[in-house]
Amino acid sequence: MKKKGYFFTMDAIIALVIIVAGFIVILSAFVGRAPTQQTQFFSQDLLDLYTRTPYNKIADVSKIQGIIDYADYDYARLGAMTAIEIMGELYEAGELTLAGNISKSLAKVGLPKNYGIQIEINDTIIYSQPPPVNPELTLVKATTATNTELHVFGVKGDRIWGPYKVEVKVWH
Repeated sequence: MKKKGYFFTMDAIIALVIIVAGFIVILSAFVGRAPTQQTQFFSQDLLDLYTRTPYNKIADVSKIQGIIDYADYDYARLGAMTAIEIMGELYEAGELTLAGNISKSLAKVGLPKNYGIQIEINDTIIYSQPPPVNPELTLVKATTATNTELHVFGVKGDRIWGPYKVEVKVWH
């Protein structure tokens, strides 16, 4: 009688281990990826921020005051331009640092710290937070990554510049 109880107990323990292992495998197999909808919203909102914010509303104008000194900008024209137009014009002139400073001052406004952003004009990184060590690796390791793009062009003096592809990439 004692041997029979021993075998039934061992059988129950082995069955319990198999059932628990099965539940663990099933639950871990159905863990979903984070939804990409949130990063899409952030990406679109940032692009809207860049396309609708005039120069005089940029958060930290003191860092980008060099724009005025850079060329023949008059205050009336500059005040009427949006951030993305100024960034495109600076990209055309090769002033990537100034364009990056505009991006940086606007990006501070509303992105949580656990998100990364990257602004590119014609596949040239203008601003990235966190700074890119290896951008491809950063985006591959991200849980979710989305990008939003538009084309920007403008007129400076008697010359038309652009169109340039502007991409805002957001990852979590």
